[in-house]
Amino acid sequence: MRLHNKCTIPTIALALSLMGGAVGDAQSQPPVAAPILPAPAGLPWVAASLQEPARFLSITSWDRGFAAIGRRLSTAGEPTGRPTVWLSTDGGTWSRSPGDLPGSSAAGEGLLIIDQPDGLLVAGVVDRDTVAVWRSRDGTTWRRVRDRRAFAPAGIPSDYYLHLDGIAHHGRHVLVTGRYDRLGDSESYPRVWISNGSASWSQREATRAGRLGVEQPVSRPDGYAALTRAVPGEAAGCESPWVVVVSADGVRWDRSGGPFCLQPHGLAWSGSQAAQYVLGDDGFGGPFQILRSRGSETWRVAVEEPTIGAPGEALPGSWTEWQATGLLAVGDRVVAVGSVELYAADGSGVSSMWSATSTDGVSWGQSLAWPAMVGARPADYPTPVMAIQEGVVVVGLSRGGAVTAIVPAVTPIPAAPRQSNAP
Repeated sequence: MRLHNKCTIPTIALALSLMGGAVGDAQSQPPVAAPILPAPAGLPWVAASLQEPARFLSITSWDRGFAAIGRRLSTAGEPTGRPTVWLSTDGGTWSRSPGDLPGSSAAGEGLLIIDQPDGLLVAGVVDRDTVAVWRSRDGTTWRRVRDRRAFAPAGIPSDYYLHLDGIAHHGRHVLVTGRYDRLGDSESYPRVWISNGSASWSQREATRAGRLGVEQPVSRPDGYAALTRAVPGEAAGCESPWVVVVSADGVRWDRSGGPFCLQPHGLAWSGSQAAQYVLGDDGFGGPFQILRSRGSETWRVAVEEPTIGAPGEALPGSWTEWQATGLLAVGDRVVAVGSVELYAADGSGVSSMWSATSTDGVSWGQSLAWPAMVGARPADYPTPVMAIQEGVVVVGLSRGGAVTAIVPAVTPIPAAPRQSNAP
């Protein structure tokens, strides 16, 4: 899978705007899906081609390339129509699947897609409080799983809304996590939906999972790992600490690490390193951090702050804001991505993406993707969307045009089980 030769590098005036151009004028122009120059020490970013404007909500890799679930965008950049599946053989060119998801017209934005032994699976919420699951073996013909007992709200007040927080699988065991919330109410009802073959499902209450349940579940050899909120005040100087929890069955969860006084944006398990990773930031534009653990309780800071700088950030009155957004581990490689905003003294600014990659958790290659992708940054996405397969990382971007970017890896990634971050 060679993507380097499929891209051209045109001249982009906006990319040099902080060094002599006017950024403010470009902000009002339509978004442009422009290739990005490679950085010498990290991963080169290039723009993908979509059949039509779309917003990807979740991406996964499978034996035919990549698949995404999202929505088409109107000329005004707003989601329109029912959810749509998009397919790509190389991550660079995407086309809309000819098949629709039956009964998806009432689906909300919280859609997740994953590849598992029985084929592609999409999970979402319809009618505000009901789980919906669709299955497909070829990505084009979709069938909805009908199981009202498992998917309808059980013992939940009628004025609560359902939010799905993640999806993962361990063999043929599929786990969907979520919670029922009510606007303005701190009480929540954490739930998990479990299947041992994707055709038959059960709904369970997540135990010992914290008040808000578990988020961003990932598969590991002994089951699953996920993130959950710790007790407020448990970490000194931190109002909303987080912890890592693990589970063998997706129902009962036990603490594995933390509390962390940071806002987590990704959890990953590296099988080749037998290590877990957490990506986070302070939520206020400060530097990102990557934490690593090779034991059940010992966590160390793998990357404490960026070693990369944004062009022009030393100009008088300028400043940068960092955002962590996604983390994946496949084979021996761990990849983290995020965005950085570079602001001039007058408050105008441009966006770019950063990446950090490592094969051992100790040495990290970090790079920025400059020139900037006009009007696009992953921080705008409600959840990071990433997938890795055969050395290619796909990252969904959103602002005003939902550009989708791809990152060819510097060296091929060894064959390994496919993964998605969802979310």
